[in-house]
Amino acid sequence: MKIFSMLAFCLISAVFALVLGQYKKEYSAIISIGAASIIFVSVISSIASPLTEVVNKLQSAGVDAELFFVALKALGIGYITQFVADTCRDFGQTSLAAKAEFIGRVSIFIISLPLANTLFDAVVSLVGQK
Repeated sequence: MKIFSMLAFCLISAVFALVLGQYKKEYSAIISIGAASIIFVSVISSIASPLTEVVNKLQSAGVDAELFFVALKALGIGYITQFVADTCRDFGQTSLAAKAEFIGRVSIFIISLPLANTLFDAVVSLVGQK
């Protein structure tokens, strides 16, 4: 399975970064960022096909796929934010990690405002019909 090869790559990269980090800290950081980027791209490429299938099923069922895209964008922002915050923490920058997490939370809030407006309009229309 692809998941086991990605996890093995992650573990091997961590050991390699740890060993090289004893001699040159710069190389350890480069290995960590490079490995994390490769894993991130690999995961994104493996998700593309199932997501396309879900969007096609939503469209064939007549469901507005825009709501799904909002949730997907929020999930993506959450993962990218976590990646950046963890990288900042690895470099000892806990304050920057906290700022990155704050930026991610605000971004998720901003992209979910149209969803909240749609929900609010639906509630108002239901209450107004009584």
